[in-house]
Amino acid sequence: MAISKGYKSNFETLKRAHNDGRLALMECQDKKTKKKVYVICAVSSDPEGGEAVDMVPLAKLFDGNPYGELNPPDPGKKDGFIDMSKLEEGKPRWPKKKSRSSRTRTGRPASK
Repeated sequence: MAISKGYKSNFETLKRAHNDGRLALMECQDKKTKKKVYVICAVSSDPEGGEAVDMVPLAKLFDGNPYGELNPPDPGKKDGFIDMSKLEEGKPRWPKKKSRSSRTRTGRPASK
């Protein structure tokens, strides 16, 4: 499945902001619904050294359970998705991705 260049660029910005310690969680208001939404932002400093900062919104957080709102990609079908509403209760919900390395989520080598 192809992810657009714009989304990939925003993801790279998100990773850089994380690595630089320049991420913020900000409460905002949805223009259409007027409801509160929570947004992950990159914090950009004034290039001229002033005190002003720009908050660059990159992602909105889910209000509810994201597993109940999304269908994951189906690795067996090009551009296909798994219809999670048709799976039996108690069955694995999201496909497991194969690990690229023997490292744990913390980045430490897995114990043997």
